[in-house]
Amino acid sequence: AVGKIDPVSGAELGRYRICSDPSRTSVDLKGDCWAVCRGDGQVYKINNAIKDCIDKNGNGTIETSSDANGDGTIQGDEMLPAGQDECIQFTVQLPGDALLRAAGVDAENHVWIGQWGGQKLYRLEPNNGQTVQTISIPVNPYGLAIDQSGIIWVAGRGGSQLVRVDPNSGQINSYVPPSGCVDPYGIAVDHKGNIWIGNNGCGGAIAWRFEPDTGNWASATTDSNPRGIAASVDGFVYVANDGASRVAKINAETMGLMGYIELGGGRGPVGIGIDSDGYVWAVNHNTSTITKADPNSLQVIVEKNVGAGPYTYSDMTGYSLMNFTAPSGSFRTTFEAPLREPVNWGTLHVDAELPGEGKTWVSLRARAVNNVAEFGTATWKGPYGPFPPAALPLDLSQEGVFGLYIQVEVTLHTKAGGMTPVVKSVAAEAQL
Repeated sequence: AVGKIDPVSGAELGRYRICSDPSRTSVDLKGDCWAVCRGDGQVYKINNAIKDCIDKNGNGTIETSSDANGDGTIQGDEMLPAGQDECIQFTVQLPGDALLRAAGVDAENHVWIGQWGGQKLYRLEPNNGQTVQTISIPVNPYGLAIDQSGIIWVAGRGGSQLVRVDPNSGQINSYVPPSGCVDPYGIAVDHKGNIWIGNNGCGGAIAWRFEPDTGNWASATTDSNPRGIAASVDGFVYVANDGASRVAKINAETMGLMGYIELGGGRGPVGIGIDSDGYVWAVNHNTSTITKADPNSLQVIVEKNVGAGPYTYSDMTGYSLMNFTAPSGSFRTTFEAPLREPVNWGTLHVDAELPGEGKTWVSLRARAVNNVAEFGTATWKGPYGPFPPAALPLDLSQEGVFGLYIQVEVTLHTKAGGMTPVVKSVAAEAQL
């Protein structure tokens, strides 16, 4: 099963029956979850927002798991049987080898899946999971991360290499740290575009940093069995030390050890992630818990029970995607209909500077209500775009956006360092 967690309280909000051995989870630009399985070659997409879930049986209700008794943990009787949870958007069966061990979302919101035995990367589009690109690689992928240039970096645990994949040109390069033993587990991109890997099974306690611009390697000493690894926008890297049940904080530039988050004996942390508020989360495989910690004080804030043996090495919060792969931001503005009467809204105009020939773009959503207090529960239409390549203005006349007020959400995207889209104005026209 896959669990969904409230990042403020740590409470479990949902738990979804998928395969028997989910291995990686990665959150996309919409906040939806891609879950990858090790035993059957399947990939699941799970909708985050109830409004995006599909009433598949047509009974007028979205049937999904929930914390019915409010205890912060989804129990077995609060889950739906396999195949009946309507927030599971779809399941994809990849061909060939059934062992999938890597996942990451790119700037176009497509997910890349790493196939272990087949030594392949699959790119799946977000609406139905169709494979749109396949790349053979020279290693067995254990994890992957995508940088702001769209380069895919693969932790080749089978093959003991770091692999660079350019999905546009097809060029593949392999790199090996200056060490006799290399066992890559977790992988992450930091704030400067450097690549980090946790070197787990070599009898030491090393996290490696690779600089793509220079080809230089540097190492930081942590505690035993480095596994999952995550980087923050303020220049630190966090490493899950499975053997010592603690999380190391490393200065990404000086490589100095800043201290440890002590999780408590026997936790066995494997995955690590950072939420939108900057808190650090550890996935404790041995105790079936998750831990939230303050990155400044290095103190544990909360620990919560989840499903048995939690396990993931991917971008489980979407933090890396939103901050390093495809930095984005959004804002909302509200318009009232002319004559203060409900209308069918027709056209959205957005005047924006979008530098970089496809490197920056915007997307739009809209919803309409008759009372502004209803916006909190109103359903969005969209998203529409990206613009470009789609052309503005946006014609909403056939979308059924009807009401006295319209709220427009504009999201700005970039996949190139130093290039930032700028929105000058937004306007909405009513059909009169």
